[in-house]
Formats: sequence, structure tokens, C-alpha cells
Amino acid sequence: MIPSTRSPGSPAPATTPHTIQVPAAVLPHPAPHHRTTPPSKPSPPRAHPHRGGLTFVPTCIMAKD
Repeated sequence: MIPSTRSPGSPAPATTPHTIQVPAAVLPHPAPHHRTTPPSKPSPPRAHPHRGGLTFVPTCIMAKD
């Protein structure tokens, strides 16, 4: 009987704080997202050519040789 009452009591309080944390993280997310949108766009395109360029450079030289 003791374990039965403990089971429903443990999950109840654990779910309450979990639900509060979820919405709290979503609210502040939209704020920083706006600031990260402009700098994030130029970041991915710069890394793409960098990775491809490094691999292409040695390949072009080897093929020419």
C-alpha cells in the first residue's frame, strides 16, 4: 500500500515543473532567434565554400600534375 501511494505522488510533482520549464524556454527563444537570424545566414554560406574549396584545391593540382 505504501509504494502505491508513492508512485502516483512522485510523477505528479515531477510533471508540474517539467511543463513550466518547457514554455519558459520557448518564450525567450523567439527573442534571441531574431538577432541570430541575420548573422546566421552569412555564416553557413561561408563555411560551405570553405570546405569545398579546401578539398577542391588539392584535387585540381593533383589532376593537373
